[in-house]
Amino acid sequence: MRAYELNSLFNGNEVFFFSRRDFYMLLWDTAGNPPLLAGGTWGVADGVFKGKLNRPYITIPVDPWWYNNEPFEGFNSRAAQIMTHEIINAISSKLEVEPYNCMPLVAESGITNASEYEASRLTKLTHDCYLKYLQINP
Repeated sequence: MRAYELNSLFNGNEVFFFSRRDFYMLLWDTAGNPPLLAGGTWGVADGVFKGKLNRPYITIPVDPWWYNNEPFEGFNSRAAQIMTHEIINAISSKLEVEPYNCMPLVAESGITNASEYEASRLTKLTHDCYLKYLQINP
């Protein structure tokens, strides 16, 4: 899909569409229609088809009150925390399926601080999984 096609899905509201090698990110203005979530990630099964593969995509509304530059649980801003969380979700959804078949990036139980939670998730990215990723995506 092109950015202008996505704009029509959001009734003409501005949609910022950034293509990435591994996933897509949509940053959008809600035009006063509050979303249910601070962000969301659609995995490979429901992803954007490109280059013979489905690629995960992230949607983040950027105008709600919670998307701000106030420090939040170890992050410089709540916006950075939301972006980090969704990007790790996209990485995890890509690596869980063929041709990688890696374990999901899930945090240790009991962690309540946002930056510690996301750091714990990233520790699940094993050396072997990362090497598989590099070999397939030189």
